[in-house]
Amino acid sequence: MKAVKRWRAERHDANVGLLVVIDGDEQGLARRRQELAKKLKDADMAPIAPSDPVAIVVPCWHIETWIAWLCGHRPVDERTRYKDDEAAGREVARKIKGGEYSPRRAADAWTPPAPGEETHVPALTDARSELLRRLGV
Repeated sequence: MKAVKRWRAERHDANVGLLVVIDGDEQGLARRRQELAKKLKDADMAPIAPSDPVAIVVPCWHIETWIAWLCGHRPVDERTRYKDDEAAGREVARKIKGGEYSPRRAADAWTPPAPGEETHVPALTDARSELLRRLGV
C-alpha cells in the first residue's frame, strides 16, 4: 500500500512507473491480484486503473521458480517449492546458493521466452505481458 500511495503522490513524471512483486505461494496469480485490489479498497484507495503504469507481477510459487526456469532448469512448475526444505527443490536451492543459478543470470536470460514457458510457468508469461503493457519493458 505504501508504495502505491507514494507513487501516486509523486507521479508528476509520466516516465515513472511502479513495479509491484508479490510471491504467489499457494495463493496463485489471480488471488494475489485480488488481495491487492481488496487491500487498496480497504485502505480507501482507488484501484489500479488499466491505464496506470503499475505492473503487478506474481512469481508462483516464488521467485526461485522463475530463477530456475530462466537459468535452464527443467522440469519446473508453479506448484513445487524450489527451496532447501523441500525435496524437489533441493537441487535448485543448491545451484542458487552455489551461484550456478542467480538473479543476474536469470535477468540475462529474460528474452526471448524459452519454449514451453506458457505451459510450465504461466505466471512468468503473464509477467512479461504485464511489464510490456504497463511499463513498456
